[in-house]
Amino acid sequence: MGKILKGMMIFLIAVILIGAGLFVWARYLEPSLLIVREESMTAPVSQSTRIVFFSDTHFGKWYSPGNIDRVVEKINEQNPDVVIFGGDFFDIYARDKEEIDLEEFSQKLGLIEAPLGKYAVWGNHDYGAGASRIYQEMMEGGGFCVLKNEVQTIEECGITLYGLDDAVLSSPDTDAVFAGDGTDILICHEPDIADQMDLHNVELVLSGHSHGGQVSLPYLTERALPPWGRKYIKGSYPLENGMRYVSSGIGMTKLPFRFGNIPEIIVINLHPFI
Repeated sequence: MGKILKGMMIFLIAVILIGAGLFVWARYLEPSLLIVREESMTAPVSQSTRIVFFSDTHFGKWYSPGNIDRVVEKINEQNPDVVIFGGDFFDIYARDKEEIDLEEFSQKLGLIEAPLGKYAVWGNHDYGAGASRIYQEMMEGGGFCVLKNEVQTIEECGITLYGLDDAVLSSPDTDAVFAGDGTDILICHEPDIADQMDLHNVELVLSGHSHGGQVSLPYLTERALPPWGRKYIKGSYPLENGMRYVSSGIGMTKLPFRFGNIPEIIVINLHPFI
């Protein structure tokens, strides 16, 4: 009996230690990381173009506004030609606005260097909790062109960007027609909405929103995925003429945990056909 009791105690202590370790990792360690994932593909571009895509910073209660410095630094380290933001800059603006200095955010965003331009779309958190009144002005103050069901052509490399409006709290134009001249890139905060569009001429779709589930656990993650982010969850998926990439994002929402979804910045290298 003594050996059995001792074994049970050892097992219980091991379970407690593992649980504590997982809590520390998910609450403090994984959310503090910021990695770079890199993809390469050929496309009808006129010159090799390096795109940095970041999304879902959710600055506020769970992801400190002070982290903007490391995000900007990490982006600049990639030497991008084009920088694209995929939406959800804030978490809950009305709750966190006392901690947020909009002028400082614009100043920091202005330090991002991208010779062929900086672009952004709206996410659902950029509309909610009063953020819709300040999001576009703040991003434009940092040198970003905010696309809302709008097209922007980058003549230098033959890329056409189409920025779709948010699908949860606004009105995305899913009837948009892509010309097929050069490289067409669709930027949509919610990945699943792109399935309602004709992507025949699209080489690249960039999205965020799902955070990869934020915490990856069997059964539970699937139930926690947000609307329009339940089919394409994270990573790359094939398109007829290219690829869609869903970023796990950077910040956190609802709960201050990340597990199995390390905060990431995405680099897409577009190379012309030989």
